[in-house]
Amino acid sequence: MIRYFRFFLFLSALLILVILLHKLGAFRQLENSLTFFTSRAPGALYQAHIADEHLQNEFSSVSELEVAYKNLKAGHKDYQTLEARFRILEEENLSLRQQLGFIQKNKLQSVGANVVGRNIDPVGNTIVLDRGSRDGVQIDSPIIVEGGVFVGKVMRVYEQTSVVRLVVDNQSKVAATVLNQDRSIGIVEGGLGISLQMNLIPQNEEISVGDTVVTSGLEANIPRGLILGIVQATEKEPYKPFQKAIVTPSVDVNRLGAVSVLLSKI
Repeated sequence: MIRYFRFFLFLSALLILVILLHKLGAFRQLENSLTFFTSRAPGALYQAHIADEHLQNEFSSVSELEVAYKNLKAGHKDYQTLEARFRILEEENLSLRQQLGFIQKNKLQSVGANVVGRNIDPVGNTIVLDRGSRDGVQIDSPIIVEGGVFVGKVMRVYEQTSVVRLVVDNQSKVAATVLNQDRSIGIVEGGLGISLQMNLIPQNEEISVGDTVVTSGLEANIPRGLILGIVQATEKEPYKPFQKAIVTPSVDVNRLGAVSVLLSKI
């Protein structure tokens, strides 16, 4: 009997302690967690049940699931193709706006053209444009991209198309000027792969890595100031009247899409 009485007193004391702790807020964090769980758990279970029923209704067999997966994969490839086309169009649009700005600023006459062909001869480097004599294109007409970057000149003209010898071609030559203190002049030639070489630079003039090279305007049909590239290195040998400079083109001529053909003023 005494044992039961002690057990009753222990339970009473424990109950009083629990009530007191509850009043003091000791169980508030635990109560909040239990409330959150009991309020969210049924909804989560219901959503999982609905999703499971939806999948069961959507795919009645493994073959249907495989077909759906293949369709999803094909759709992803289509999206990647569209994204790639969008990026190309975005780059071409930016280049065309830069070309137009340069042409308007310098009051030049031009016609836009698209690259529709490219040679596969390892010793040559030419492209085909969708503009020809009916559009005013002539032999030696300069080709530019972006904000006045020279990439080549026309070597053959047909009625609706024309062939352009790119600046990196081994037969390409253009009169050029270095934008240094001496405004050094010379001839920029191709044939070095992705680089250019500027020859016939007077030995006594200072050429520095990083100098900009532009067309000199000493050549018919090619205006002064078209950008050719940046000096990458110099070759200066004693007792020789001229020095050389290796020039890195300002654009990758192997990725040309939309260009501008500068026309002779009538």
